[in-house]
Amino acid sequence: MKRFVSVLLVMALTLVCALAAVSCGDSSSSGKTKIAIVQPMDHTSLNQIRDTIISTLKDLGYDDSNSEIILKNASNDASLLPSIFSSLVSENVDIIIPIGTGAAQVAASQTDTIPIVFAAVSDPVAAGLVTAFDVTDKNITGVSDAVDVESIFALAKELTPDAKTVGLVYNASEINSSVKIDRAKAYCDANGLSYKEATVTGTADVQQAVTSIASDVDIFFTPDDNTVASAMNVYAGVQLEFGKPIYCGADSMVKDGGFATVGIDYDILAKQVAEMADRILKGAKVADVLGKNEYGRRWRREADDIRDDVMKNGWKEEIGSFSQAYDNLALDSSLLLMEPYGFIEATDPRYSRTVRAVKEALLHDGLMYRYNSEDDFGMPASAFTICTFWLIRALFVIGEREEARRLFDGVLRCANHVGLFSEDIDFDTKELLGNFPQAYSHLALVNTAVLFAEEDRSLTFVRP
Repeated sequence: MKRFVSVLLVMALTLVCALAAVSCGDSSSSGKTKIAIVQPMDHTSLNQIRDTIISTLKDLGYDDSNSEIILKNASNDASLLPSIFSSLVSENVDIIIPIGTGAAQVAASQTDTIPIVFAAVSDPVAAGLVTAFDVTDKNITGVSDAVDVESIFALAKELTPDAKTVGLVYNASEINSSVKIDRAKAYCDANGLSYKEATVTGTADVQQAVTSIASDVDIFFTPDDNTVASAMNVYAGVQLEFGKPIYCGADSMVKDGGFATVGIDYDILAKQVAEMADRILKGAKVADVLGKNEYGRRWRREADDIRDDVMKNGWKEEIGSFSQAYDNLALDSSLLLMEPYGFIEATDPRYSRTVRAVKEALLHDGLMYRYNSEDDFGMPASAFTICTFWLIRALFVIGEREEARRLFDGVLRCANHVGLFSEDIDFDTKELLGNFPQAYSHLALVNTAVLFAEEDRSLTFVRP
């Protein structure tokens, strides 16, 4: 049986693209961007994360012609991690992607200049990597795989309601495990459950540890513990021998023999990591990388001056909106892009007023004009497809989600029989006009559709 629930488990830390005092490594000698991915050992979850990061990076344009992806594996020997990262620092790679808490901690200890984007760190604050989930004040950021322990136990109560004693199996030296085990103990204490612990230091300890408490417990619980996950075949064998189900912290652990979980979708997590790395690599200030720091500072000041000028002169109180240009009061759908381009916050009243003003002026029969002023071709007579999606997104982020959904459902009906869009749409007949199919119309479609996807993308998996 497979069941899906809505639980937020993949948590992205705030990314600071500039990463103050951090520049990407100099890859000029090879002409390629060097991306290092480091994992502490092989097991299903870690390998899945690694492979998805690589495939996503390739989708983002990092291929053999312009990049070198360096893969390192400590092969379950944590003592090798310092030398691995030291070598990468000496090689001056452009970015380091450590998988797991231990690897991330060692990476952070080896460099404060090379950007680090961690993957699958359960509690980066407790691990000392960041000061808060919404603060990136060093050269490190990433994506957490924080497990909702309470949801796992709620699932256990539903599936095994008679269970009274829980066997906690974990490696106490893995902070990602110990933090969740503490939460598991708190849950047990609050809900009248007793528990017995069996700690391990390596994969070779798992069978003996589990067997030692198997007769005294009703169910087992193990979070996304790397050591135990690497020995899931052994763990599952004890489960079968004693008939005691294993609740665990990742769907991969269930696939490898566990019973059930409210776990992490590691493909989604890995894609987020790759996208964060991409943003950092592309966001590196060219002037800073070249050592032209004064140029960088000057250009940032100029960028700030331009923004201040637009905020002062582009806002027109008489229309309650930003305008198309300083010297007119016309409205333009491109004003809706001020928020997604990072120019203004969605919560800024000036943006929400602009969105409503643009909607009032340019929305006609469920579709959007780009503008309604005369251009070289005369007065616009058809809807610009991408602009309708811009409006839907803008309405969504300012909180008018029902209206956004209504408009989205409406514009989808304008697609042809295979779901494709053109550049323009006739307001009255809904005939597809202009270039067909139009790539950026579909890009806007995809970006908008993501808004309506379930925010909780985690998986509950119960073995058949």
